[in-house]
Amino acid sequence: MGVRVSFKQILKAVTVSCATSSVLFLSIVASGATIEFPEEELATETVYPVFDNPEAVKRRRVVTEKRVELGLLAGYSVNEPFFQPLAFGGNALYHFTEEHGVEVFGTLLSSELSSNAESIKASSAAQDYAVAPAIQYIAGLLYNWKPFYGKVSLTKSTILNLSTHFSVGPALISFEDESKYGLAFGLGQRFYFSPKVGLRLDLRGLMFSGPNLASRSHDPTVTGGRKYKVSDYEQSSQFSILFSVGVLFLL
Repeated sequence: MGVRVSFKQILKAVTVSCATSSVLFLSIVASGATIEFPEEELATETVYPVFDNPEAVKRRRVVTEKRVELGLLAGYSVNEPFFQPLAFGGNALYHFTEEHGVEVFGTLLSSELSSNAESIKASSAAQDYAVAPAIQYIAGLLYNWKPFYGKVSLTKSTILNLSTHFSVGPALISFEDESKYGLAFGLGQRFYFSPKVGLRLDLRGLMFSGPNLASRSHDPTVTGGRKYKVSDYEQSSQFSILFSVGVLFLL
């Protein structure tokens, strides 16, 4: 003889069971009791999900590995006090891989007096920095490291590819009559408009030992208008900062 149980009775029984379990669990927690499980029921191994050949970037649009990059740049010497801070130059870079490459760059600097030097000259004829040695050009051989490559969506239909790079290496700083060796290092960003053309921003630091132009007077009547030599000055540690903007072409 069967027993008929309605749905309402089943729901009531489940509710009472859950409430009883909850009260029992809260009672155990409130009493500070320690729940112990049999040793054989505890997990003894840790399993991690397996990912085969993870790819950080899929369908990379700009491939640089084993390619040559050429560029033209215009720069601004951020902390040049006596001469015009404008600079122009170019660079050539070979990408060994997508992350590593080697770069050669060269930059011509202006030897025209800055507005600051013109003001000093107007106030004192014995401080004419037109007879002081100016940097003619800077050249360097740099290791280039690109740890980041990504994409930025500008609009719904436009994506800009970009990469961040760091560079470091020896540099040559050339004055009119003498050259100095130093260390160049920097941080930069590339923005690619297509797989072959892009825009490049660089902020480079340059450390070298060179003439301290503030260590002596600059009276052109003493030298007969001739420029002073680098060796006529005290040599001290110099630090220059050069910001540049350029276009790049991947061949």
